[in-house]
Amino acid sequence: MIPTASGIELAQRCPGSLTIEHIQESNPHSERGNAEHAEDEAAINAGNVPEAYLERWPEVTEWRAEVSYMYDISCDDARELGVGLRRAYGERRPFEVPGTIDAEGRGPGILVVVDKKGYSRQTPAARNPQVRFLALAAARTRPAERIEVAIAPAIGGLDVAALDPEFDLDVIAAETRELLISSAKVRAAARDGRQVAFNLGPWCRWCNAFNACPKQDELRALISLDEGHPRRDLVHYQDLADQYDLLQRVRIMEKRLSNTVYGAASSQPIKLKSGKLFGPREIEGNRVYNGSMIHAAIAAHPTLGREIADKAVAMEASQAQFKRIVQPIAPKRGYEALRKQIFDGVEAAGGMKRGVKTEFVEYDSGDVF
Repeated sequence: MIPTASGIELAQRCPGSLTIEHIQESNPHSERGNAEHAEDEAAINAGNVPEAYLERWPEVTEWRAEVSYMYDISCDDARELGVGLRRAYGERRPFEVPGTIDAEGRGPGILVVVDKKGYSRQTPAARNPQVRFLALAAARTRPAERIEVAIAPAIGGLDVAALDPEFDLDVIAAETRELLISSAKVRAAARDGRQVAFNLGPWCRWCNAFNACPKQDELRALISLDEGHPRRDLVHYQDLADQYDLLQRVRIMEKRLSNTVYGAASSQPIKLKSGKLFGPREIEGNRVYNGSMIHAAIAAHPTLGREIADKAVAMEASQAQFKRIVQPIAPKRGYEALRKQIFDGVEAAGGMKRGVKTEFVEYDSGDVF
């Protein structure tokens, strides 16, 4: 299996991952991410480029989203496949590696490659194998005198790094070639029954080989021991550094299990061993009161009045804001009566609405929500 651009760092970090089954899992988080990517792609290709990109690279005259390339290590050349292929790269030649640029900017003598990421910490742009490889593929297709790569996290500013077209691209090409050669050796070793290296780290969270990983099987066995099992006290004899490492692994395992369970429940409720079902249900959201009606009710109240109304109500009214302003001035043990009088009256007059939200819950098959 030749990795794609997004799998290059995993192949570098954990060679053993190349030797076991990869399964592309779907879960609410990945589906939301895919939807956001699709929205960003449509916006950029329609000319609505993020302001941060325009400010950072005013000389760029052409922006495109989801631009796919195929790089051939055998001849150090690349070809553009198209825009918006959704990673459907088609047939590869024997030594080709595909990849997709989230946002590509071109201008006189300049190439910009931006890769969007989520909320987790990423390898910096200057050392990020994925974005460096994508720059190589794009530059081999259409050379540029100035190349900049960037990571665009969900929170925070752009992480930008410059690449030297005369030096860095040759280095990246050599690294990619060496990776594919070493990957072939690792797969050959696994086929011959020889031991290969599985290395644990933050990359495990996104690895598509997670469920087939022997290291994760070891962790599952460790954390699932019964109370009376003779190995139950194993973690208590490790030093604190070992326990910290174990904690990080357990956290990654918890996130992966959550992704799997919630992703499956999104499609079809899971029948639990208790007999209940687990899945998404629509439930009533918080009460939202008509601000003007609450304001009028407070202003007309003999013990409250207009001044309190102005403090307690903004654009919308909430019971929390009402409590913060009114409870300190209410008669002793009289706040609840005031609250009910104001809010029940507005609710009876049609000044309250409740939104609907979706939550994952356990429920009986006959429950009505």
